[in-house]
Amino acid sequence: MSEAVEPIPFEIRQLEPSDPDYEDSRAITRESQANLEYFLAHELELFERFPGQMVVVYDGGKRVCGCSDPEELHQLLMSLPEIQRAAALFHGQREPGTAWAL
Repeated sequence: MSEAVEPIPFEIRQLEPSDPDYEDSRAITRESQANLEYFLAHELELFERFPGQMVVVYDGGKRVCGCSDPEELHQLLMSLPEIQRAAALFHGQREPGTAWAL
């Protein structure tokens, strides 16, 4: 028995190499992946280094900082070039004993 699948409420645009946004999209994807790989490899170390803060990984995993409140995080993100801002990974610390998934 199959269940009805609800349609996605937006259209996912597939970029072609001729699209003007194609190279930026690829750069964002590459940088996002590098940020995620760095975060996963150094998660515990990052939360020890920035206790109680949002950890921000950007610039392809080459830069990391901690932000103590949403305004500080917003200011950091707005200071980044567009591709770095779109690819930045930020994650707050979870309470001990709680599960989470990316």
